[in-house]
Amino acid sequence: MLLNHDEWLRQLLLQRFDELSKEVEHLPQIVGLRMDLYKKQIRVKQIIEESDNGDLIDLLDMVTLLEVMEKEWMYLKGVQDGIKLVTFQQSL
Repeated sequence: MLLNHDEWLRQLLLQRFDELSKEVEHLPQIVGLRMDLYKKQIRVKQIIEESDNGDLIDLLDMVTLLEVMEKEWMYLKGVQDGIKLVTFQQSL
């Protein structure tokens, strides 16, 4: 199946995003920070559970989810804008 130029470019950029997403997870500074963060999260959750304050755990989980969703949406919009810019530039 032949793809038109725009669809080919879109798929290429999405593939590149997927590759970079996997690559960034293995950067030493990211791995170290992620491990430190994970340890802190476990400790904070233990403290909260010991104080029987489950609502705070739910709040922290919701804040994290919200941040992830916002960043993902912004990144995807950036990719879409990039595709439009490249398409426009190539049409000139």
